[in-house]
Amino acid sequence: GKESGYGCFPLNPELRIANLKQECGEVTSVDGAPLDFRRYPIGALLRIAPHHSCASTHQHRSVNVLGADGDTVVEEWKICKGW
Repeated sequence: GKESGYGCFPLNPELRIANLKQECGEVTSVDGAPLDFRRYPIGALLRIAPHHSCASTHQHRSVNVLGADGDTVVEEWKICKGW
């Protein structure tokens, strides 16, 4: 939730998620300084490690499990859409 920042940016620890609504979020700097959009242009891809998986997984049919290198897909998990 908001108290814990929703998740983190493992490759960009200077960023934080300020607000999150379903698949959209607001990103700010940890220190409150304005974002340098030359460094983070609109449309840039940022890796996020969510603190909770509901919002990140329910939108998809499966998730990819990454290996220790953080890039290699080692498994694919199907999302349960009911009990």
